[in-house]
Amino acid sequence: MQYDEIGNEIITEGLMNAFSALRWKIEQIRKVDVSEENQKARKITVENSSYFAFSAQESSVTLKTHPSLSKEKVLIECKLLLSLLQSSLETENKVQTISQKGDQSGTALYWRLPERLFVTLYEKKFKKTKIDYLTFRNQLYLKVLQQFAAHQWFLTYLTSAVPFSEASSQSESPQRSTIHSENSKNFNCLKKINYKTSAAYFKSVICDDSAQEGVFVVRDENKDQLLKKENVAYFKINRIELSPFEKIGFKEELLDLLSVMTAYFMSIPGIATENMVEYLHDSRKLDAEVADENPFAQSCCYKRAKKFMADLLYFVQDNNLFELLSGIEKFKKIIDDPLKTPAAQILRSGKQPQNFFIQGQENFIVGEEKQQLLDADSYFLLKAAFKNGVKFEVVSADKQLLKVGKTLVLNGIEDMRTSSLYAKIWHNRLLCKDLVQANGFGVPSVWGIVKNTSQIRAAHKLFKDASIILKGEQNFGVVSFRNTSTKKDFYQAVRGFLKVKQKCVIEQYLNGTSYRILIARGEPISILERCAQNIVGDGHSTIAELVTRKKKKFASLQRSFPFEELQKRNISVQGRTMTTVLARGKQLFLRFDTEVGSGTEYLECISEMQSSYVREIKRLAQVLKMQNGALDVIISNLYQPLEEAKKTKQFIFLNAHEYPNLTIHEHTLMNGDMDVATKLLTALLKK
Repeated sequence: MQYDEIGNEIITEGLMNAFSALRWKIEQIRKVDVSEENQKARKITVENSSYFAFSAQESSVTLKTHPSLSKEKVLIECKLLLSLLQSSLETENKVQTISQKGDQSGTALYWRLPERLFVTLYEKKFKKTKIDYLTFRNQLYLKVLQQFAAHQWFLTYLTSAVPFSEASSQSESPQRSTIHSENSKNFNCLKKINYKTSAAYFKSVICDDSAQEGVFVVRDENKDQLLKKENVAYFKINRIELSPFEKIGFKEELLDLLSVMTAYFMSIPGIATENMVEYLHDSRKLDAEVADENPFAQSCCYKRAKKFMADLLYFVQDNNLFELLSGIEKFKKIIDDPLKTPAAQILRSGKQPQNFFIQGQENFIVGEEKQQLLDADSYFLLKAAFKNGVKFEVVSADKQLLKVGKTLVLNGIEDMRTSSLYAKIWHNRLLCKDLVQANGFGVPSVWGIVKNTSQIRAAHKLFKDASIILKGEQNFGVVSFRNTSTKKDFYQAVRGFLKVKQKCVIEQYLNGTSYRILIARGEPISILERCAQNIVGDGHSTIAELVTRKKKKFASLQRSFPFEELQKRNISVQGRTMTTVLARGKQLFLRFDTEVGSGTEYLECISEMQSSYVREIKRLAQVLKMQNGALDVIISNLYQPLEEAKKTKQFIFLNAHEYPNLTIHEHTLMNGDMDVATKLLTALLKK
């Protein structure tokens, strides 16, 4: 492989790895279905911000990531913004996943090279030529840009995804891209662009970036005052057509391909000045032919594309850029098989353009992929930030650290006001209860503590006929035995706590209703009644059918509805079998505890709770020095005022949580949803 003076110097100085550290920004425009027939669907209740904008005139949304992010971070943020958009829309809203002729939908990618690459090259080799640094830097950007202009046909082949000539039907003679085919035939604007020098380039290009086609360079807004020269800020490629088969609208590996192409073009000899005009003219003509051709036929650029891809693969291996290799190989498969191009895939699906969409409230990023983006509690808070137009940044997805406004937030709730000392106390159930009880609050009676396996037998013999609660000493796990516990179940539950090096606390089972209280800035912002796992009869379905139906409902909300031996045993204890048909409105409990993740349902009742309890909740938060967190309590009757003589039995403290499950405050029963996320966000941003 032939390298020029720049390429040889990059290799000599060991700078090739700089091309694996490009900084990125993604900007995406998507069409939104805002049907005239449905007024609700026309409204998008998301505030415009630095990362989101809605155009009612164009019926489109624009999403923008932060600038200058690593490849990993920019892809995470792009997925996150799309997921947040979808969760913020009404079910009537539909976001298109395909570009169409006549709209502005598509993806723009921005990327910049590490400044140390230019500085090192200049200082080591080219400073002695007496050329100023800014001119040197701009000319290197231009060298790469010339090659991108000459290879636009290659990107057109790999990314084009608009084979339809009309929005409502497929073209009679399908094209790879009806959009690009039309644009690339208009050479008038392209002919005017002068690629010979950076100064000539900036004079010849149009000022409106959005109107430019293919790859181009964007000038720095701040002209160098000393040299009075334009300065290149970054590369940009406009209008990558949306592929409905990629969750973010384009192959993630496209960033790898652009990284390799940038490195390759920087390292090989540039286009000769005397041949440039004719060479670029021929390349644009080829680009138009590629855009216009039938996606099912072998491309007119096939041989050139195959050779160019072979050169890129050799370059990657020759320079040990192996972290980019797998991404390049995925595009090689597209060149080898025309049916794998995005345009061909769309035509093969047989779908019309209007059938490619994401529906509001649908979970298009789920399971492990969603967990890799953010934990559920951080996502809960970010949904409110996104919807209300509050600036945010994912500082660390691994550590679940966010910056919302100017506030650092951990796990969606903890900020600098949380006391690390008291957080440790909350985590220790016994210590926390002692502190609370000493300040005049009611707590459950502790009947025993099992410290090792040798004590399990004696404990079971003592409590086998009692209604008890088993808990870990630390804030982890609860098992309830409302009825007589079998030896097997008791042993298994206790061993579960001991296995994770916790003492097992045996508490008195208390009657009353359990509540989860979310605290923000020392104030209760949500009070949920916790309803144990249950099903309700409809007069014709068996218990088995009701359970299946409930499991599907919970799955649609991405919640767990476990049904195992414990639930079957509780059904049997209540005199029913799986084939029993429950009367209409008849409630059957499958569990008697309300542990998070056990199929528990929640009812928001902060507006119904008697004011004396709200005052007691605030006092409890003060005792625990809880600014942000959650409390579990039992209240005998939320409508009956607290009486001084009886309050330790009317209001009983159970647990305190540093990192509560925030998502339980969504989709509550009786259509009692409150925007708890926005209330939490407002509290966290309060100075």
